[in-house]
Amino acid sequence: MYSDMVDASPQLHLLIIDKKSVSTWRHPQLVTSCVTPSLIEQVHISYDPDLISNSSFYVGDKKLEEFFGQIPQYAILSHRWRDGEVQFSDIDQPHARNMPGYSKIEGCCIQADEDGYRYVWIDTCCINKSSSSELSEAINSMFMWYKKAQICYAYLDDVSRCDNLKDEFFKSQWFTRGWTLQELVAPNNLIFFSRDWEEIGSKSSLTEWIEDITGIVRGVLLTNYQEEISVATRMCWASGRQTTRVEDRAYSLLGLFGVYMPTIYGEGENAFARLQIEIMKNSNDQSIFAWKSSRRGDRSGLLASSPDDFAESRDIVRIPPDSFKSIFSSTTPSIRHQYSVTNRGLNIHMPVMRVENYYQAALSCCRRGAPHSRPIGLYLYPNEGETEQFLRLHPSYLYEAEVPVPSKFTFQELYVQEDDPSLFMIIDSKRDPIPKKYHFFVKTDGVVENGFSLVGYTPAEWWQQQEENRLVLSLTHSGIFSTLLYRHQITGESFAVPLGMHNYHVWSYIVTATDSETPDSVHASFHEGERGNVRWKSLDWFTQELSMGRGKTNQCNGKDCKGNQGQVYIAGSYGPNATGESPPLLGMTPARQTYLSSIRYQPGPLALPTAPVPFEVCNEFYPEQVIV
Repeated sequence: MYSDMVDASPQLHLLIIDKKSVSTWRHPQLVTSCVTPSLIEQVHISYDPDLISNSSFYVGDKKLEEFFGQIPQYAILSHRWRDGEVQFSDIDQPHARNMPGYSKIEGCCIQADEDGYRYVWIDTCCINKSSSSELSEAINSMFMWYKKAQICYAYLDDVSRCDNLKDEFFKSQWFTRGWTLQELVAPNNLIFFSRDWEEIGSKSSLTEWIEDITGIVRGVLLTNYQEEISVATRMCWASGRQTTRVEDRAYSLLGLFGVYMPTIYGEGENAFARLQIEIMKNSNDQSIFAWKSSRRGDRSGLLASSPDDFAESRDIVRIPPDSFKSIFSSTTPSIRHQYSVTNRGLNIHMPVMRVENYYQAALSCCRRGAPHSRPIGLYLYPNEGETEQFLRLHPSYLYEAEVPVPSKFTFQELYVQEDDPSLFMIIDSKRDPIPKKYHFFVKTDGVVENGFSLVGYTPAEWWQQQEENRLVLSLTHSGIFSTLLYRHQITGESFAVPLGMHNYHVWSYIVTATDSETPDSVHASFHEGERGNVRWKSLDWFTQELSMGRGKTNQCNGKDCKGNQGQVYIAGSYGPNATGESPPLLGMTPARQTYLSSIRYQPGPLALPTAPVPFEVCNEFYPEQVIV
């Protein structure tokens, strides 16, 4: 069988198995001491597309075989990377056999030899990562290498052949990694092995388990699925999977979408944006826009930020162009499905309908099992001052069109704006894709002791009473605030305190209020006008003079309050350091984004307090009931 050749491929490194060294090895007795370094020699196979020349390569003092544009049949390994892996620069060195990852290579070679293969490919030691061009070529070719391998060994080092095999199999980290998705889908023949290199089963025999774990349908796993798999569905397969480098979340999907693009480590999440743009160059599947994310705020572009945005898109399928056009009874001669990326945004032709101050836009895709007459849609908001330019509105939502679709839909050419990378945005350094909750722990002992009582707060659902004179305000994101209203029990003097986050900064204020004002009315006054501008000032230290008694003679705590002035103040704050954690449970380390806000009243003339209580990071434990 060694004379059989598979089609030519880009530059590839294989490991050659020394038959003399392994001829006496058998499972399950794998003894490391019986393995000599001569087990493995490295073969560098160079592909010349024109077959003009051939090359000979040497590693150490071992002469390697020559190949002319074709590669021999080989086995390939899929595994979870661990510490101490044998790298490309290690494999021909004596110290390699003492590295933790060497036993995995031994086990793979033993199994390959028993199955009749002379060559194996293992990503840890067969890719020269010191060469950026070779690494990029390997990443772009990896799906093809797994697909063309005669057999793939999936090594699950956290699974053993025991009574709870199924439970361990379902919990294996192999199913949580980004790279193993293509290593599961691409090979025709895949065998799972336990940590002791005992066979667990094949992809075919374990299809039911794998489908439950991954959500990938049986037909795809058995490589006999005849229907088209939408972009959204394939993205869904990758949701929840992790990679060490954020760029690899995109790079690990190249083969799954038939895309070739250079790898640029250091570009971060931009890699996933580039992947989507490359997909659009070859596909007009609009399901690529059928994602939802609560991490993007109220506005976004059409490009998702990660595969996780497609977590609920598994059952989305394309609608054929003719069917899509007929839904809207359109007189448009043809629907233009090509997209282009411009400096105004993504240029796209799609049916839209105006609803008040926003638009509904329909995509040529629907839920599996739903009629084509119910396409999925999203919301668009016109970009102020720009013609035909929009932003996606409420990216955490998708909708299904009514039946029949309203006749007000018309096909339009429009531009949907993405983030402009040319803008220098200081705030970008404060943004984080992880959803945050900002918690304010408000102590009001100072004002209560001086005769003030709480009238109310709004929005009420954001507050919790933790204990007497201590309140907890929880904000789900930057850009919102809440307002408290206090009133003196004798004089009727009232003041309101808004607290919130704006532009990712803490802000606060104090205003005097009339008898007729309510928490809601004061709160509304900070949305626009002069008070609306206060939010941009990020005031975290503020004092406000109160004129107690309003010129009347009243008894206040046993004293004559006529003309008695005082001040209410909020001390300074530290900038938010939100981590996305909830307020701490009893006995747990407090979340870093909790704040201790003290509202104090000080009798006497207006002056800064001599010993203010700082607005500071909370360092004490709070009971479970403050969880929101």
